[in-house]
Amino acid sequence: MYKVVNVGDEKIELLTRASTNTYYKSIFHDDPISIQTNDDAGLSEQVEYGQRLTFIMTKQAEAQKAVTTGRATSVRDFMQTVTEDDYIDWLDNFDFMDLQDASKEAVSLYAASSKSTSTAKKG
Repeated sequence: MYKVVNVGDEKIELLTRASTNTYYKSIFHDDPISIQTNDDAGLSEQVEYGQRLTFIMTKQAEAQKAVTTGRATSVRDFMQTVTEDDYIDWLDNFDFMDLQDASKEAVSLYAASSKSTSTAKKG
């Protein structure tokens, strides 16, 4: 799923796919599903989860654009170059509160893409 959101005066593109969890785990060494479903997660953990998820989805959109324009051979190849240090550099571009609003939209988009659209077969 794809969406453009505002972070302050800047527009960022978000893309979520089945690989979003894998990229999140690979870069941050944490499971986004366990954080999302953890009722005991504190506010700071939830905030960081939203920011990280927004970063991953932004990088996936950049990767898709790089593939489309011929600057990368695959989304996977592009995403393998992304590091946790890139996340810190990315955060430095935004005001905290503006990023929080965008993160809420990213989490909603991620949750919507994770819902099953299949129906049970009648037996």
